[in-house]
Amino acid sequence: MKRSEELKIKRREKIDAMQALVDKATNENKRSLTDEEQTSYDGLKTEVDALERQITDLQANKTKLVLENRELRKGCVG
Repeated sequence: MKRSEELKIKRREKIDAMQALVDKATNENKRSLTDEEQTSYDGLKTEVDALERQITDLQANKTKLVLENRELRKGCVG
């Protein structure tokens, strides 16, 4: 499996965990998150943000490599 796919799976798992915290609070008399739940939610959000940066960086690097390869092929052909 590609690294970007692994990161996307991890991101999805973190987002699902965040949603589970919100759903639990909502299903329990539509209450707010407890301090502990909010801390967990915030930690997961930080992890999601870091994963999104990694995914973006990988995609940018891949795009850069593709463009560089195209330029190299043009130089070899023409």
